[in-house]
Amino acid sequence: MLGYSTDYEIFAKVKTKVVAMTLEQCRIRWIDRAGATVGNPDFNVKKATQAAAIVLAEIPTKPADYYLLLKLLYMADRISLTQTGHFITTAELVAMKAGPLPIDVYRCITKQHPSCAFWNAHIHREGYKLSLAADPGTNSLCAYDIAVLRNVARRYGTLHPALVGRLTHALAEFKKNRVDKGMKAIPTRDILEAVGRKGQAEKIIQEATDRAAIRRLFKGARG
Repeated sequence: MLGYSTDYEIFAKVKTKVVAMTLEQCRIRWIDRAGATVGNPDFNVKKATQAAAIVLAEIPTKPADYYLLLKLLYMADRISLTQTGHFITTAELVAMKAGPLPIDVYRCITKQHPSCAFWNAHIHREGYKLSLAADPGTNSLCAYDIAVLRNVARRYGTLHPALVGRLTHALAEFKKNRVDKGMKAIPTRDILEAVGRKGQAEKIIQEATDRAAIRRLFKGARG
């Protein structure tokens, strides 16, 4: 369940199916439709940028494919939710034909997010490739966040992006919310159920809701 005990079993199942798949078949083809979803008021672009920088630094192939980055960040968010009840990137997780991904990060990559200036100042895009333009720091991340991001990147960052994509396609929450076109938000409850935490889902979701409300309150006070 990418958390980390059974993910190699999933990997073994999809490995033989990816031979004929080209990376181009996995690429995201709905750029013009991405703005249709409701905005995420809790998205922290600075934290997401710092998380992406940690992963990009660990991926050995440079510049890195942005499809691979999105998949690795999804995995990291999934693990963090399982263990702590929060997402590292603070992005909304969605399902689409190309698999699950953090949509707010995708919008930063494609310069569609209204608050992507910090991202653009630190991460450079050339076609489907990403590279670090400047160090965004790590002050928005805790030691746990950094450890999870590095572990995921080191474990899966050497694999072909298409294979990592197939791995995420095998996840239960994606299968439950899969769409043939457009996208659909993946409920946190579905992820928790997929990783065996269905019994604690309500408590985890309520605590996350309370934390988000407190963050918005302090953000409003500072503004």
